Amino acid sequence: MVKINVLLDLKKENNRIVGTAKQGEEIVTLDNPALDGDSLTWTMKVTKPIRLTFTFIVTVKGNKMRGIVKAGMLPSSKLVGKLVS
Repeated sequence: MVKINVLLDLKKENNRIVGTAKQGEEIVTLDNPALDGDSLTWTMKVTKPIRLTFTFIVTVKGNKMRGIVKAGMLPSSKLVGKLVS
């Protein structure tokens, strides 16, 4: 597996979670982000290097994020993240 660093920009607007993900020069809008307690889910579509839809299911605790990401028909992968400012 390959480690990929992605910068998420998440915020609350009109009682909804909105955000983007940036990897390299590509910026993708998060589709249907939803926060339920400490569980955050969303999907996103990328076009590079190939077209894929990713599904994310993470738990947010304090400044850390852990969960899984599923890319199309591929098996799920672990995801870890931390707050940066």
